[in-house]
Amino acid sequence: MLPIGIRFYTRQLEHTTMPKIAIITPCYNAHPDLILAHFMSLDRQHCNDSFIHIVVDDASTNEETRVTLAACCQARKANTVLISMDTQSGPGAARNRAIRFLAKLGGIEYACLLDIDDYFESDALSVREAILDKNEELVAVYGHKYSEIRTLVNNELEVASKILEETPVFDKPKLMRECYIPSCSVMFRWGPFIKYVGEFREDVRLCEDWLVWRKLSMLGRFKRINIPVYTQTLNGNNLTTNKSVLANHHRDMITTKLDFDEWLFENAPKGILQP
Repeated sequence: MLPIGIRFYTRQLEHTTMPKIAIITPCYNAHPDLILAHFMSLDRQHCNDSFIHIVVDDASTNEETRVTLAACCQARKANTVLISMDTQSGPGAARNRAIRFLAKLGGIEYACLLDIDDYFESDALSVREAILDKNEELVAVYGHKYSEIRTLVNNELEVASKILEETPVFDKPKLMRECYIPSCSVMFRWGPFIKYVGEFREDVRLCEDWLVWRKLSMLGRFKRINIPVYTQTLNGNNLTTNKSVLANHHRDMITTKLDFDEWLFENAPKGILQP
């Protein structure tokens, strides 16, 4: 029997081998238009049958969000799991809930993040998967992103503008100084992540993914591909425009630096770290 708060919306997961790729999606009070765009982008993937989608509802209070999310999960043709949190805990905690669920299943090779208000390009999974398949020395692949501004008109989110934001090629010293890799542009190897990194820190916001990328970069190389892989939508409610979160950003930067230094000290004797 499944734990309370977890629902499978297809039977494939119970009767076939585990898909190769896991997509982890936290959701909190997202607008229905963004949820629909998110799921439509997954239906357009060239490798539609080779991924499992773990959606974590972070105790949304908006009824339209909950109804739309449940309907989209139920309509998906590929493996989809919806997990409902009891209390709102933030994206880091929601992602960790999905990670703990996936760790018990086994069989995952690659994973990527995709927030509910973002959506993939149609080749986002297949291109990055092929590169990781052919290059064992790589621990992660990332690409460019689009930034899409949406405004609310008659309770619908209309696209006001969309621009391409190019991500720099991989530079480890630069990554140690700043988070220049968009979180949802990365596909990473599940094995090294779950063994040596494990989870996201839940007490830091805006830089919890940066801490993960820094740790993974010490386990293998990153590669940037010269194509956009997803669109980030901005509608005024995004975390990066929240003043209370931004006010604590400096504190969180110090916290992640201390965490990273402790992680290096713990793992250096194991001989797993790359120069």
